[in-house]
Amino acid sequence: MDEVCDIILSNKGNNKINVRGYLMVKERNREAIFYCCTDHNHAPQASDAGVAKLTAQIKRQASETKDKPTKIIQDNIISIPEEIHPYIPSPNALRRTISRVRKSEMPPQP
Repeated sequence: MDEVCDIILSNKGNNKINVRGYLMVKERNREAIFYCCTDHNHAPQASDAGVAKLTAQIKRQASETKDKPTKIIQDNIISIPEEIHPYIPSPNALRRTISRVRKSEMPPQP
């Protein structure tokens, strides 16, 4: 069975894998990389992967450009499907995320 998995950047900079609507994280192992896939006792939350992709895209764009936060948010929200809109963070939370990303890239003050 051939399956294509999406790789999504996590909040901590690691990779998550989207498999059939489930987000998988790396199993702690020092020699090789394993992603734990077990039976689930819940239905997949399709919005989780979309929201994770959106926030990763916003963070990447915030670090690469100096556009205003409102423009970054609007440009990215337009491109996501309507089903995910109720699950995305508020504009204030996204603005705060952008400012945190930009602040972390600034050099420390002497």
